Amino acid sequence: MKRMRAFTLGRTTSYELSFAEERMKGRTLYKAPGGWCFATRNHAEQVRARLHELVPGWRPEDFTVYGLDVESWDRQVTCWPDPTDGVHRLLTDVPLVRLIF
Repeated sequence: MKRMRAFTLGRTTSYELSFAEERMKGRTLYKAPGGWCFATRNHAEQVRARLHELVPGWRPEDFTVYGLDVESWDRQVTCWPDPTDGVHRLLTDVPLVRLIF
């Protein structure tokens, strides 16, 4: 099945350490259910820019936009954004990928 690209935010220091650990083990890194999911990179960047408004204490500069390989938005992502922050959530584990800038 063809996968589509979606996007998420991750705390840069934690995610980069996890990428390094999983790469050494020859494994794929996954984003767990409940994680934020955006249909476009632009939307993820917009939310990152105002992250401190959504989650007090979180600083945009501590987070990076990462890619997600989603097989089916309808089966792996919530139909409606969460009413507390307006962001969709993952329903299943999804492979996480580092984006090339």
